Amino acid sequence: MSRYVIRHHAEETDCDRCGWPMYVGDAAHYAREHVFCSSECADRYREALALRQDEDAAATFRAAID
Repeated sequence: MSRYVIRHHAEETDCDRCGWPMYVGDAAHYAREHVFCSSECADRYREALALRQDEDAAATFRAAID
């Protein structure tokens, strides 16, 4: 994950996890194809994604998740 400052209006966006708007001058955190307002949002997004993948794997193999 890398941190950068939004420098142009074309880069303005919303956090991919919480929806917080980010404008010119704001710090953003970029991880793969996602942009987050903080490292905490990026971590929570990754945790949710890992949980979703575990649930998908359990459904595929019909196994219970502890």
